[in-house]
Amino acid sequence: MLTGLALLALRIGVGVELLVHGWPKIKNPASVTGFMEQLGMKPGIFWAWIAALVEFLGGIALILGLLTRPAAFFVTIEFLIIAFYLKPKKMKVPFTTAQAAGWEWDWLIMMMGLALLLAGSGTYGLDRVLNLPF
Repeated sequence: MLTGLALLALRIGVGVELLVHGWPKIKNPASVTGFMEQLGMKPGIFWAWIAALVEFLGGIALILGLLTRPAAFFVTIEFLIIAFYLKPKKMKVPFTTAQAAGWEWDWLIMMMGLALLLAGSGTYGLDRVLNLPF
């Protein structure tokens, strides 16, 4: 029972975080297109939409516990790329700094996504209610 509640808390926490960051990208993907292109992610509009959909739809899926493992897979991949390639290599951002955010938060989201990928939605997710294998 406590494991089910722990997974519910993890899903809601990560899901809300993703939803909040994905919504502005859904409303205006062009707002991140230039940034994506500066990082060498071309075409920028394609990658802006990928990030928007993974974050927004992935956030909703995790909150609901619906298609949890597929959603967590895409979240893990997105944040793996951010944490180990884009921020440290392209943006030259350290893991953590006293003045600004490093890539430690991206690493943490990646690890939480990985945990949900491995564990699934748990007891209190729609995957269980609908008897989905995710």
